[in-house]
Amino acid sequence: MRNSLSLRIMLSGAVVVILTLLITAILLVYLFREHIEQHFDALLFDHIEELVAATSFTPDGSFKLNWSPQDPRFQLPNSGWYWEIRQAEKTLSSSRSLQGEQLNVSKLQGGGVLTVLRKKRLLLSELMAESLLEIQHFSGPDNKLLHAQLLVITFPQANQEILYIATGPISEVDYDVSRFAKQVIISFWVLGSGLILAIVFQVRIALKPLKAMSNAIGDVQQGKKERLPENYPDEIQVVVSEINSLLAHRTETLLRARKDLGNLAHTIKNPLAVIINEADCIKNESGQLIHNKAELIAANLDHYLARARAAGTANLLVLVPIL
Repeated sequence: MRNSLSLRIMLSGAVVVILTLLITAILLVYLFREHIEQHFDALLFDHIEELVAATSFTPDGSFKLNWSPQDPRFQLPNSGWYWEIRQAEKTLSSSRSLQGEQLNVSKLQGGGVLTVLRKKRLLLSELMAESLLEIQHFSGPDNKLLHAQLLVITFPQANQEILYIATGPISEVDYDVSRFAKQVIISFWVLGSGLILAIVFQVRIALKPLKAMSNAIGDVQQGKKERLPENYPDEIQVVVSEINSLLAHRTETLLRARKDLGNLAHTIKNPLAVIINEADCIKNESGQLIHNKAELIAANLDHYLARARAAGTANLLVLVPIL
């Protein structure tokens, strides 16, 4: 099996299929995670925008939140979905899911502050370009790892910067990616199995003419045929034609050798017949010895002539398995 051509083709094809599907699966999972994280960020930013839109100030400059995000996940305690609004490390308002606790955010690295007028819409592209929006990962009150977006804004009515925070649990991203990865694995396992079976089937079909050629060579070896059939695919027909040329040349050589051997034998037989007749006329031991040796030579000639005649139908080739 080590030298099997079909096994080599099938193994190499299987390796290519497995590597291709593996790389594709990794790329798909990576792209899906990027998509989910972008969607996750967009969702959090929508909540931040909603909080900013709901922000107003009383005539004396006090903070007021006209409404809060209606996403039910912000109502569930320890859900990982939190929002919080701070001013000078003091919590102005927060989601019910926080239960009065503060989020453990780090010091902002961007250092940018956005000054906005009322009714001005915030664009995500503008915030990112100005490095005003930061993304942080930290543990929440329930020790869940959170994905957070932080935005610092200075309103004309406020004396200090206001920090808006919206978070969601990273476990939800991991869960979605894990589900997608499992579906990809199952799908690609089915696809890979089908492709490998297709490779095996194709190899069997493609190498079938070689098996037929091997059987035809066996027929030539056994004397059932004088040459190989001429109905093979073009790629194999070249080899078949060369084999047939070799068989024709060998047959011609054997026929010529048989003819020369026959001529030589007939040339020797006539003198031998004369020697045998003359030996019979010698009535002593020498005559008898000459007669016996001449008869032996004649018998050997007949023997080798018979072998030469049989050589035309004897095995011409040694059959070697191709597969």
